[in-house]
Amino acid sequence: MLALRKIFEARRKRRNSTSPPVTSEGPKEDSNFPAATDDLGRAEQVFKSIKDIITRTTHYNEQTVEYTDLLSYLNFIAAKHITQMPSRGGHWYLILTKARFFGQQVYLFGQQVESCTAGGENLARAVLVCCQFLLETGYAHAAALLPIFITLSELATLLYAVRQVRDLEKMPIAIKENAVDILCDLANLTGSIVAHYSQKIASLGAGQSVVIDLHQSIGNQITNIWRVKQELYDQIWSHSLGKRYFSLSLSDLQKKLDSAPLDSMYRALSGEVTNSFEHSEVHCYWFSEILYSFLESNVQVLSITGPAGSGKSVMAKWLRDKLLTASDEKIYITLNFEFAADTPGAATALSCVKSLLTQLLECNVGNIALLEPVIIAYEDYAGHRSSEKLEASLWNALRTGLVATQQGSTPILIITDGDDGIVGGDRAAIAFHNALRTSTSNVPGVRIITFSRPESYLSNGCRHIRITDRDIQRDIRAYFDQILLKSEYFDKLSPKMRHDLVGELLENANGSFLWAFYAGRLLQSASLESYQKLKDSITSDISSVLQATVSENRLRSDDMLGTILSYMLVATRPLTVEEFSQLLAVNVPKRSMDKDAIDFAKWVPGRCGDLIIIWRGSLHFRSSIVRSYLLQQAGKTLCTLQDAHFKLMMRTLVYTRLHVRTDRDPTLVNLGDSIANEFAASYELLPYAVQSWVVHFREAGLVDSTGAVVMRTHEFMDIASIFPDTVTFAQLERAWLHRNHSVPDPIVLHHLAYKVREAIFGRVHITVLQSLITLGSAHRHTNTSNIDSLSYLIQAIRLAIALVSRTSVIVADCARLFLSWTENTRTTERTEIVTYREEVLGIMITIYRAKYGFHSDEVIHWLKELAQLYMDIREEERATPIRREVYEAIKTRHGEKSEEAREICRAFGAIDVVFTVGHDLCSLDVLIYNMDENEVVEKMNITMALQLAQSYMTRGKFSLADRVYLALWRQISVLCTDDSDIDVQTAKVQVMLAYVTFLRRMNRVREALDISVGFWVSNEDFDM
Repeated sequence: MLALRKIFEARRKRRNSTSPPVTSEGPKEDSNFPAATDDLGRAEQVFKSIKDIITRTTHYNEQTVEYTDLLSYLNFIAAKHITQMPSRGGHWYLILTKARFFGQQVYLFGQQVESCTAGGENLARAVLVCCQFLLETGYAHAAALLPIFITLSELATLLYAVRQVRDLEKMPIAIKENAVDILCDLANLTGSIVAHYSQKIASLGAGQSVVIDLHQSIGNQITNIWRVKQELYDQIWSHSLGKRYFSLSLSDLQKKLDSAPLDSMYRALSGEVTNSFEHSEVHCYWFSEILYSFLESNVQVLSITGPAGSGKSVMAKWLRDKLLTASDEKIYITLNFEFAADTPGAATALSCVKSLLTQLLECNVGNIALLEPVIIAYEDYAGHRSSEKLEASLWNALRTGLVATQQGSTPILIITDGDDGIVGGDRAAIAFHNALRTSTSNVPGVRIITFSRPESYLSNGCRHIRITDRDIQRDIRAYFDQILLKSEYFDKLSPKMRHDLVGELLENANGSFLWAFYAGRLLQSASLESYQKLKDSITSDISSVLQATVSENRLRSDDMLGTILSYMLVATRPLTVEEFSQLLAVNVPKRSMDKDAIDFAKWVPGRCGDLIIIWRGSLHFRSSIVRSYLLQQAGKTLCTLQDAHFKLMMRTLVYTRLHVRTDRDPTLVNLGDSIANEFAASYELLPYAVQSWVVHFREAGLVDSTGAVVMRTHEFMDIASIFPDTVTFAQLERAWLHRNHSVPDPIVLHHLAYKVREAIFGRVHITVLQSLITLGSAHRHTNTSNIDSLSYLIQAIRLAIALVSRTSVIVADCARLFLSWTENTRTTERTEIVTYREEVLGIMITIYRAKYGFHSDEVIHWLKELAQLYMDIREEERATPIRREVYEAIKTRHGEKSEEAREICRAFGAIDVVFTVGHDLCSLDVLIYNMDENEVVEKMNITMALQLAQSYMTRGKFSLADRVYLALWRQISVLCTDDSDIDVQTAKVQVMLAYVTFLRRMNRVREALDISVGFWVSNEDFDM
């Protein structure tokens, strides 16, 4: 058997990925496939290898490849439709539709590549021949071909998006190389499928099928094509931006817009394949005419409403596929959003506009006019932190982007489903519809179609269609005719009895597609003996068919199904197939992972496809009605919701403990994206586990109404025995918890995580320290409360001192951060923040004394900051000894007569000295007696000395006051001569008056008189 070469082995270093190992299940190595090259000539080399594969494995020759073009390919498919007349909605009809769309896109993309390098169009011809060969195997093997063409069709949407890039041929060489690589990789993939499946398909008998395992066989190649596309987009954005700079990078913007991970492409394809196999396509006969009438009219909004179960969600998917896979001239760009019942936290208008912008950016790579308003919206959000303002800005950005992208380009259709499920009810729905319509109003080429249940929020200016029983009867009848053909009982009935039976079922369905779906499946699988009894037990109520579908006997005999349904009911978001597989592999009693994991891509359609679907790689309930019914069964046929939360929490904690073993020191900075992404790539369930364990803890009844953690003894023992004790776990929480849509305020979860750690490990634990740091940063980031952020950070500092040491790195880092947060805090009274800052300044002084010495510039700086703090709050008695320390440090470091020392002396002149009894005043005393003759006459120094003397008098230390006055009088008397300037003369007068006043108070009148007379005599001829 021919198979696939590891085509990515020699790819340039930036690609750095390989094909999967050779197995009997997937393509093997084939030396005919060329290694990737770095030049534009790769297309011709790949064309030669694909042509060789075609001539060796099929009946086609080189001339077939040469003469095949898009027209001949489309004619071939049209002939298949005419000669085989496939039933609309059947597998073969779907295959031909997907094949036509893929062929169109690959050929047109080949022409675009041809403008960059020779060989692009030839390569597209070879791909068309490969598809034509697969189609020639015949509709008898439709089940084997369907997954192939669904895969290729989804990849065609990728090509269509790349085709929207304008002036690709004028782009730099690296960009054109990536475009060529996409076509070459897709051609290699198609050639390998032909080589691998040609023999298998040829050997299949009627009714046999091959279920493709995308992950094992071609998953890596699909993912690599997806990654190359992303590399192409990144390069185009970089080229378009040029030297323009935004504070927000493209990768950061994608995170803020909650873009889906790129490596989930094969997961999405897996869900598409599964869904196409396990459900019949809705024909939507009645809606086709309405749709075309709407698209040809001048009406911009079409609102479709209908009761629960009337097929609105299926119709929305049909609409997307219908418009996308039409002929190229009529293709619409579809922007889709669903207000999903199983992700209530994301069922908001903000989530919707984010999703629409993400899809629009994907279709308009390099369009700066679209990118700029989105980035500006988030730059503004960094300042105001208002979700309402952010949403309004993003709606405006959407309108700007639509206007910028709709200048002669492909028309855009915005499809929203489940609008009635928006968080906030009718009022939120009205606001959402108004915002959506305002953003698209009068933008040429943009239409809106909405699907919902109620009509109360509908307004004028749109066309409204109500789904009635009569509208969908034809579709439901077609479904019953198709599914009951497989029933043993139905096959034995006469044509009239069949018609009557279907009519009876139609009446009971009462316009509900969901009822028809379950009733049809139940009756299809019934035996001759049980058929009539089953039919009689089913009423027109949807609950009756659901009760028969999810019977107690079924759940009792299938524990795994009950577990999965319970977990899906309480999960904070739909889990992917890989996440669920790893979740169920967790063995809580053994604290280990079981080796045998469930392959959900096969398990779901085989065991519970009637209840669960795989969509975009994740498990979802088939309908919100199914979810609502199962919620009613919690505590009955299913375990209680609290038990489900507890069990899910235990599994996520064990999983985290097993996979987050390496530890790190506590830190203030976020865990790097590269580290977090490495964890996420290595352990698929880890992001969900880290984001959601605390939600499940709360919902498991372990938190009371006041927010306190309440665990019974056995619960505490169970949780404590498996709770991860690494700082890395707490750091991952900080990196990922804000992405959890189940709670609008992640601070609530951070706080609960902190309380849980404190309850389990005690107050003095390294992970509690990291949680405190995270809480401080989270409060600061959201601007919810300045005092809260500082309170958590001061607690972190105190705990770090207790855990490590006062001079440790983490204490220093926290202290510096605290001081930076409070550096602009100025107040005239002692507050809680001032007290915190006082404490942290003392810690910083201790740290720098230990690191640089008592007289270092760093110590002097923080001593000055502490003194200034006391000055600001008028606690001068505390500032004075700190100033003394500053003076002593400066004197030792710079010298007693240095400018720095004089500066600190001057600073003391500004102190309003009001000392309490018993306070040591030697600080100022020493400074005064160290003044030189030039300093003593300075205004601030005289004021300082006089204040000191007055303080001595207040305390009753008259001898010390006398000492100060005498020193001042002697110094000023020596300095003041007949030639002295006015400042010296004024200073002498000031000192004389103060000294005389003091002497008179001390009843030393004679001395006071002598000084006064002496002053008068020496200055009687002085002209002031």
